[in-house]
Amino acid sequence: MTSPSALVASIRYRGFAGTFGRLVRRSGYLSSAEEFDQRYGVDTAGRVEAADSGGSGENLPYAVHYEGTHAPSFLSVIASLKLHHEDYTFLDYGSGKGLAMLLASWFPFRRIRGVEFSPDLHAVCEANIRSFHSHRQRCFDIESVCADATEVEIPSGLCVFYFFNPFGGPVMRRVLANIAASCRAEPREMYLVYFNPRAADMVTEAGFVQLAELHGHRVYRML
Repeated sequence: MTSPSALVASIRYRGFAGTFGRLVRRSGYLSSAEEFDQRYGVDTAGRVEAADSGGSGENLPYAVHYEGTHAPSFLSVIASLKLHHEDYTFLDYGSGKGLAMLLASWFPFRRIRGVEFSPDLHAVCEANIRSFHSHRQRCFDIESVCADATEVEIPSGLCVFYFFNPFGGPVMRRVLANIAASCRAEPREMYLVYFNPRAADMVTEAGFVQLAELHGHRVYRML
């Protein structure tokens, strides 16, 4: 167990994000998705190919396989944003089984939302949201919808968007265009966190400015 004095010293040396990530890594039970699932009674592990996910529609060719985010990296990156989380909506595009949403609930976001086009993955996500219990949880307003990401309404107010390389090509471009249009209609601060950023050029073209790169994630901001 880390003493208060050691915690203060670590924050001074590593900063809040570095200290948070160090504590998560030392906790051990987040070293794999399987251990996370066992501890919290959920199902987020494994890989599901897009063709086997039950999804359909014209955007299926642009879908990417499901694989849960790496928990310690995700937590460290979200902590590095240093937000007043209570003012922000967290939205996970391609939420899959909901792992990023569950981890995001350890921060006191105003609300947490997810969108997933696969009905099979979405059903697992909803079950996970119902089953998940953690003493670290700070946000309990968590909802996911099964829908085409290009057709989902952008939440009003301040936002953090999360992309775990969920889709590519025209889908990514249209989603980013929707976000940019929402910001023009209601100017406000938005952050975008993008893991494995294969469409990074599209993000900057949409008006986001890169702030940092951490643990394979690129962090952007639009104001």
